[in-house]
Amino acid sequence: KNLNEKLDLFSLITLSIVVNLVVYYGFTSAYNNLTQVSKIPEQYYSSVYRYRVLSREILEMVFNGAQKIFKGEVSSQPYLLSKGSLFYHTLFVINTFFSVASLLLIEAIFSIKRFFGIEKENKLLLTLVLIILMAISQYVVTFYDNSALCFLLLSIYFVLKYKETHRSEEH
Repeated sequence: KNLNEKLDLFSLITLSIVVNLVVYYGFTSAYNNLTQVSKIPEQYYSSVYRYRVLSREILEMVFNGAQKIFKGEVSSQPYLLSKGSLFYHTLFVINTFFSVASLLLIEAIFSIKRFFGIEKENKLLLTLVLIILMAISQYVVTFYDNSALCFLLLSIYFVLKYKETHRSEEH
């Protein structure tokens, strides 16, 4: 049983990565052409984006790291840059990482039996739908949507775990 659960989780993680690959590289949005942007746009430091401090710091850290890696000769560099700019690949890496982290948090939240006593098949189906919804919501690619969702799920998990432990102490 435990092996099946691990295989299900592995399959969901793989699906999350594949769906992100399709969203980022299967088609590009005409709404916002970030595949050609070579540096972090100035708009990410003003307007509504200026309040996304943690996500922007993560974006800057990963983008700067990617720039350092690509300063040296990387054999796949021409191919990668033909599929999008370094900035676009950075967005893919960050949002895919947070998609997988969100998936793991969803799995952890649904595993709290006191609040979510649902059957395994229903849990898998619901998680699958949530993975696809997270990917589809990236039609307009931003650097903070998936990270914000992940941090929100993390806070929900901690609140539910707190309620679960304190509820058992009361009884």
